[in-house]
Amino acid sequence: MGEQYEAWQPLDGTAGEFSIVWFEHRPASGAVLEVERLGGGSVLRVWFDDAIAFRQHPHDILMLHWWESHSFYRVRESSWAGWLERESQGIWPAGGYTHYGCKTVDGCYEVLANAEPRAEWIAPELSLNSAARTEAKQAEPSAAADRVGM
Repeated sequence: MGEQYEAWQPLDGTAGEFSIVWFEHRPASGAVLEVERLGGGSVLRVWFDDAIAFRQHPHDILMLHWWESHSFYRVRESSWAGWLERESQGIWPAGGYTHYGCKTVDGCYEVLANAEPRAEWIAPELSLNSAARTEAKQAEPSAAADRVGM
């Protein structure tokens, strides 16, 4: 039947476009993705526990299937999961892993994981990306600036 792409929302309110804040593969535990809306604000952190594989690439590579209004996808009958099973000679069975994807304005991020992802909204200063934490602090008005003109 071939691959089937379906919209997926890690949490309610995750429609719209996002930019990447952080993506990291953690060999002992999986992968973590952080994105924020184009206008800024809270960061969406998604943990992919027990992720066996990940890949990232420019967003214009997946124009046939991903170029829709969704930012988050789940891929049924994933050819990538099938490839993993064949290449591992059956050690990593395709049926044991779900293919998830996130399309951002910066690129696409994909993960094969065997557990349902966990997601949470966090403040930018709690990001795993130290540059995002610094930007959040610089954007905060200082107490001295608040007193100017009093």
